[in-house]
Amino acid sequence: MIENIIEYSIRNRFIIIILVAVASMYGVYTMFNMPIDAIPDLSENQVIVFADWMGRSSKEIEDQLTYPLSVNLQGLAGVKAVRSSSEFNFSMIDIIFEDNIDFYFARQRVLERLSIASTFLPEGVVPYLAPDATALGQIFWYTVEGDGYDLSELRTLQDFYVKYQLNSIPGVAQVATAGGAPREYHVDINPDKLRTYNVTLSDVYSAIARSNLAVGGRVVHKGNAEYVIRGVGLISSLRDIENTVITQRGGVPIYVKNVAVAQLGTDFRRSILEKNNKEAVGGVVMMRYGGNPLSVTKAIHEKIKDLEKGLPPGVRIVPFYDRTELITGAIETLKGTLLEEIIVAGLIVLLILGHFGSAFIICLTLPISVLLAFILMQYFGVASNIMSLSGIAISIGILVDQAIVMVENATHALHLKFPDGHIKGDTTEMLIEPCKMVGRPIFFAVLIMVISFLPVFALSGMEGKMFHPLAFTKTFALIAVSLLSITLVPALIPMLIRGRIYREEESWIVRSFINIYKPILTWLIDRPKLVIWLFVIILAFGFHISQKLGREFMPSLDEGSILEMPTTVPRISAAQVIDDLKMRDAVIRRFPEVGIVVGKAGRADTPTDPAPLDMIETVINLRDQRMWPKRKLEYADALLGSKMLLDTLEVNGFIKLNAQTKSDLINDVAMTAIGNFDNYMRELSLQRINDFENTTIETLVREEKTKKFLTDLDYELFDRGSRAYIQYAMREINEQNDRKKIFEKSITTDEIELVKKSTLQTFSDKIFLWKKTKSDIVKELDSTLQMPGWGNIWTQPIINRIDMLATGVRTMIGVKVFGTDLKKIQSVSDKIADVLRTVKGAVDVFPDQSVGKPYLEISVNREKAARYGISVEDVQNVIEIGMGGKVATTTLEGRMRFPVRVRYGRDFREDEEKVRKILVSGSSSMPSSTAMGGSPGGGMGGGGSKAKKGGMAAGQTATKAPAENSETADSSGVYSTVQVPLEE
Repeated sequence: MIENIIEYSIRNRFIIIILVAVASMYGVYTMFNMPIDAIPDLSENQVIVFADWMGRSSKEIEDQLTYPLSVNLQGLAGVKAVRSSSEFNFSMIDIIFEDNIDFYFARQRVLERLSIASTFLPEGVVPYLAPDATALGQIFWYTVEGDGYDLSELRTLQDFYVKYQLNSIPGVAQVATAGGAPREYHVDINPDKLRTYNVTLSDVYSAIARSNLAVGGRVVHKGNAEYVIRGVGLISSLRDIENTVITQRGGVPIYVKNVAVAQLGTDFRRSILEKNNKEAVGGVVMMRYGGNPLSVTKAIHEKIKDLEKGLPPGVRIVPFYDRTELITGAIETLKGTLLEEIIVAGLIVLLILGHFGSAFIICLTLPISVLLAFILMQYFGVASNIMSLSGIAISIGILVDQAIVMVENATHALHLKFPDGHIKGDTTEMLIEPCKMVGRPIFFAVLIMVISFLPVFALSGMEGKMFHPLAFTKTFALIAVSLLSITLVPALIPMLIRGRIYREEESWIVRSFINIYKPILTWLIDRPKLVIWLFVIILAFGFHISQKLGREFMPSLDEGSILEMPTTVPRISAAQVIDDLKMRDAVIRRFPEVGIVVGKAGRADTPTDPAPLDMIETVINLRDQRMWPKRKLEYADALLGSKMLLDTLEVNGFIKLNAQTKSDLINDVAMTAIGNFDNYMRELSLQRINDFENTTIETLVREEKTKKFLTDLDYELFDRGSRAYIQYAMREINEQNDRKKIFEKSITTDEIELVKKSTLQTFSDKIFLWKKTKSDIVKELDSTLQMPGWGNIWTQPIINRIDMLATGVRTMIGVKVFGTDLKKIQSVSDKIADVLRTVKGAVDVFPDQSVGKPYLEISVNREKAARYGISVEDVQNVIEIGMGGKVATTTLEGRMRFPVRVRYGRDFREDEEKVRKILVSGSSSMPSSTAMGGSPGGGMGGGGSKAKKGGMAAGQTATKAPAENSETADSSGVYSTVQVPLEE
């Protein structure tokens, strides 16, 4: 069959060429229109069920929402695991399906089961599915900014204008809001006035709920016209709320304004966004499952341009995280590498063969096989990313082999027919047999290489998702080239192998290689035992070396951004989070390499973000590396500078130290001086860069001046930096002298200046300043940003998502502890963390706080309540409505909706003692302290569980291994070190 295909291709070459050309054009179309991302989507095949129950503690959430949902969502076909999280106000259930289950089929099955599970939940709680986006779907973050607008106004614009417009973009699953102050109406009740007018809290709540209605009375006929009857009783202003009638006494109405104050306010905040040391309002755009990140992001930018035309004056939408640059940068780099490989391969073939037609045939198979591979990628649903394109890149050398073999065999046959090397006439018939001769071997050779990749297809889970694209694309490229080698290549050979062709020995390159290789081969053939032993030794040495190499799931990808995720105690308040967030971000902005810093505390308004208020995520966008100043002094150069200073002092007789003391002093001086040097250079660089950017506003002007500015800046930094280091080193030597008396004789100020000047001349000639690497910046950030109560974690946005998917925590390695007692879980987690901190290669070890969120528990004394004719519901209404605040109704103001929340005034609910004195009304009244007992207590800091483990609560300890560490953190000793009782 293969021989027949080859013969048909040679005889009907124009048909083959046309077919290949059409396929190639379709391949070009496919290449430019297929989904492109930086890395494969490694997220689990998961469906998220979310249920909110505002004001409830994590204990109530766990018992009444999370547990019933978890147990009822088990048993679905294809479910691998059910994970849950109970937080203040909401419950989140992750249902993990097997990878072979269709994503939307899984969502449908969960929806069917939810209809049953919902019957076990408290009244008014409606669970729903998270948007159809993956965990890596957060492709775009932005802020809504405007001078002269407060947080409430900006939040309103975001919620009722920007969000809905962006959500209409094809491929967008959801747009969620973060930060700001959601606007609402507050009815702050005075309980003393309730007692004066003899009305209850429930009376006020019910009156407001009944005062915001619109009804219809069908129609009325007037003449020949029909009029629709509308009964309009909607709240449209604060005045309407104040004039709402609660009841009447002796014909005198009692209004809301008699017992309460109605005012505009903001909702209870569980999300904070900070930018440029000010609170901000922002949003995150999540891409729908299977979407094209580049096309969706492009549509977002176009929509934003249209949106800004309709925004109020001065309001603008400013992106601060956009994956476009990362994707295009990574893909363009790889595409450039592919092009370079194709060009290099073509040039080498041309140099060796010395015949343009032969080289053209061989080189043509490279781009065409790549284009055909893109067609197969589209057909099989393989997205374009680093891993899939890498499969093509590593195949380049193999792709030319088949064409080389066939062209070489055809050339050899033509040499036999035309000994003088000049090809004349029609060579079709004489080339059919030579091409047939090698057609079958080269075709099956490719198939064998394809089969060698089958073990990669056997990988499952996250490993499979990472490496399947590579295996697919390499296989596709090999299949494509195998087809081309028996169709296009034989079709082109009679057309292009013409004119003068050369023998192998006529090429000086081939002749040189033969002259080198032939003697070596002859010598080795005579010594087979030596060759075998050399091979065994090399193999053993390679195996020995391989055992010392570090292992990691995937090489680190420089995303161009840094994500900071510090940890703190779970009891922190919103006000304290805002202060700490501003303080931390202000420090980060003092780095010259940093461009934009935006910090988020708490969760965005989306089920895909379960972050509690004590979880901070700060996105740090770095400037273009061209703008990074050369401000790094290598530690070896710092040691050299310290040694030079001490040598100069020693030569002049000021000090006399033994070798060990001098070595210790050099290290001490260098460590202190280089820290001061870094601080000085950081501030100087930042000042110069800010001045440059502020004085050159126009982009074109800045581009022209940037190169000169950077050159001048580097010269200034070197000059002032070398002087500064010597200055700091000399200062430290003086301080060491004050503590240890190392000087043999006193030294004057003038003498110190002479020593520094003398050292500086030599020091400046021997050192060089470098740009900081990203790893250097992270280390410097970590050492600079040390705050009491906070633990630093540094990662990147995409990598962080992958880590959280792999371990369930925010780092690469996590240890989970299961049990029924939260206090015991926390104790064991703390012990594990202590052990892990001693493991070589482990950094940023911290135990998650399962216990610690404080409660003010209010328990009903049923016997005392019964004496006053007060039910448990009466007491709970005071707690829920009076203290927490409850939405009675929602106003309709055009397209905007604002809740009306009823509660006690702040003065009556912020102080524990005043809470005790609140009057609880039933058939008679009594102070709340009589019917209730209040006590502070410790609660869940955010309980997690896995339903597959019997619904037990889980604590976890997270460990991060540094990216630059070549060794894997070994936690195998933890289990033998920490003794855990069986029931834990």
